[in-house]
Amino acid sequence: MSLFAGVVGCPTIKTVGVHLEKFAATLDGVGAVSPRYWRSSSAALVHRQRIYTAEDRSERQPLAGARSVLMFDGRLDNRDDLIEALGIGGAGIPDSALVLAALERWGDGAIARLVGPFALAWWDDGDRRLLLARDSLGHRALYHADTPDGFAFATTPRALLALPEVQRRIDEAAMAAFLVDLPLPPGSTYYKHIRQIPAAHVAVWQPNKFELRRYWQPDYSKKLQYRRDDDYVEAAREHLTRAVRSCLRTDRPIASTLSGGLDSTLVATTAARLMAPTRLMALTAIPAEGLSLPKFGKNRFVDEGRYARSTADLHNNIDLHLVVGTGVQRIETEPERMFLSTGWPVRNTLNIGWFTPMRELAEAQGIGVLLQGSGGNHTLSWDGIVGLRDAARSGRLVRLWREISHLARSRDLSFAQTMWSLALRPLLPIATPQWFDQLRRRPAPPLMNTFSIHPNFATAHQVDSGKRSHMMGAKFGGEETARREALELYQSHAQVRSGLRAIYGFDLREPLRDLRLLEFCFAVPSDQYLRNGVTRWLARRVLAGQAPPEVVSNPQRGVQCPEFLNRLLPRRAEFLATIEELERSPMARNCLDLPRLKSLAHSLPTEPAAAHYIPYAAVLERGLHAGRFIRWVEGGNG
Repeated sequence: MSLFAGVVGCPTIKTVGVHLEKFAATLDGVGAVSPRYWRSSSAALVHRQRIYTAEDRSERQPLAGARSVLMFDGRLDNRDDLIEALGIGGAGIPDSALVLAALERWGDGAIARLVGPFALAWWDDGDRRLLLARDSLGHRALYHADTPDGFAFATTPRALLALPEVQRRIDEAAMAAFLVDLPLPPGSTYYKHIRQIPAAHVAVWQPNKFELRRYWQPDYSKKLQYRRDDDYVEAAREHLTRAVRSCLRTDRPIASTLSGGLDSTLVATTAARLMAPTRLMALTAIPAEGLSLPKFGKNRFVDEGRYARSTADLHNNIDLHLVVGTGVQRIETEPERMFLSTGWPVRNTLNIGWFTPMRELAEAQGIGVLLQGSGGNHTLSWDGIVGLRDAARSGRLVRLWREISHLARSRDLSFAQTMWSLALRPLLPIATPQWFDQLRRRPAPPLMNTFSIHPNFATAHQVDSGKRSHMMGAKFGGEETARREALELYQSHAQVRSGLRAIYGFDLREPLRDLRLLEFCFAVPSDQYLRNGVTRWLARRVLAGQAPPEVVSNPQRGVQCPEFLNRLLPRRAEFLATIEELERSPMARNCLDLPRLKSLAHSLPTEPAAAHYIPYAAVLERGLHAGRFIRWVEGGNG
């Protein structure tokens, strides 16, 4: 767990020194130790370690081997397998030493053997060859840029932006994708002159040569076939236990988020079992008591606290902290701090503020690792609904009829309504439902109405058609399409989490995004996720006995940041002032529909019942956050 940067191909020692000074000044953040350097006539490398595990205390990077040098940011979750395969001593050996031994033994093929979050740079000074790689899901970030002297790379865009040769210019195609919640074009960033190594890829640089290749992708065709339903549950528990145990490797205090839902409850209860009798700090975000909130419908709940309490009461070593939001957070009104550490805008800015008091409490308590349940919706707690489309397409009519019948009763809908919306409508050509809507004189509103993007900017970058295609895939595709699109979106934005370490100093770990767990869940048959109308059936059976029935069987989903209007209203004057500033930026005027944002700022409702999330949170707040990022890149706000 570290920060690193380097430049290769430098012609002179003087140039090398200049780069090192600029890099070292930007590789900062809570918990980063003093920088260490490695230099030659053709390379300059700088590394700063963060200490999260006992093995981290022995790190001495950049690490020189027999013929090469390595810089590694990450955590190996298959240390024992590598130690056995390499036949080397294992107790206390740093992760970087294992990785370097693997690279010098197996060459580039070693990358596919690594399990866990990582980004690495491997330099062979004799051959003037650089290999860069990121883990399969993209948990760690790695950027690069061409310079007149050669090739620069770093784990943060800020380091590359410190070089005068790397211009601070927005990549318009990437910004357009962000504004409509699409994955970024492969390899792109929000900076025109900075690229990133995509998740699950390795890149090789040599003078006048750059090659990029994918080394991992999920096998969507693979399906498990166990004899009994319980066999899937036992296997899922084994994978979950291994994933959580991997995330517990630290010599610092551990905390976990604990909501009223399945995902964080799966993680927190598994961690508590594995850690016992050591105590686990659990954090639950709740709205202030008596606060007036919008109506979210019968399928949602806002009181996470009572469910978290009932779960914590079953475990003697969980110390539950119900954390009440304390109003607007500094990270919301001054997002430049996040831009500095991540180099990126954030997709859900309100949730960053909603979770800030929890993270600040964890920081104050000296927590070194914070476990989260994010990612479960696409792995262990997959709801199985999309599988009904595949059942209809493949003619599995008995299963289709049974599930539609149960779901219709549970949702208080007619059988015909449920069959149409979940199974039959997705079978039609994509244009057919739109034709029916037009025939009934119910045309859909323009798609871009749900985003802050300027209509002309959307047209110029063709994101309207791209977003429509993405949404149609979600609405009409089967399980493979839905999983692929969710994975691509996560891989496109996962690196933002790397920057949060610099702000809070603890390591954010997500066991439900463990690669081995993900591959297992993708191979589990659809009927294990949906049975007799019970969605997320696999996760509920895995959790049985570890959480109370009211949590295990709850069909509702929790609402994050339910008091969004209460967080937006005090910022009306700030919003209007920001819009006035953005109107002076040609780039912001080009990208954002500023007249619409101004109208929304003026029309912020004062009654929660009148507030709708999308116009004010997803359009107004996110749009202005994107505008602040644009001005930051331009140098307009510090």
